[in-house]
Amino acid sequence: MFHKISKKDSSGKCDIYETNDQNDKVYGVLYRIDKRYELDLDGFEGFKYGYNKKIIDVINFAGDQLEAMTYFATNIDNSLKPYNWYKYHVLYGAIENHLPYEYISNIESVDSIIDKDSERIFKELSIYYI
Repeated sequence: MFHKISKKDSSGKCDIYETNDQNDKVYGVLYRIDKRYELDLDGFEGFKYGYNKKIIDVINFAGDQLEAMTYFATNIDNSLKPYNWYKYHVLYGAIENHLPYEYISNIESVDSIIDKDSERIFKELSIYYI
C-alpha cells in the first residue's frame, strides 16, 4: 500500500502495482481532469520517477465499468513506511470518500514513521484547519 519510494525524502508513498492475481482489488476515487492539466498532474505525481501511466478498466460504486488513467508504481519496496502525516492524508481521503471499512482498517494498521521536519508536518496538516 505504501511501497513506492518518494523521490524527495525516501519515505513510502501510496501506490498501486501490477500483479498476476485476477482477484486483487484497488479502491480509490475517480477524478475528471481537463487534458491540458495532465502535464501538471504528471509533475505532482512523479510520472517517470517511479510511476508510469496506463489506462485501466474500473468499476464504480454504481457498478458501471469505465476506463481511467492511473499512475502505477514501478519501483516497489515493501520495507518502506509512510510519514504519519502522509498516512493521515490517505486515511482521511478514504474515510471522506466512503471507501470500504476493510480498506480503511488496512490503512489504519500500517506502521508509519515520524517526520523530523516539523515545518513540513505543520504545512501538510494545516490543510485540515480553518
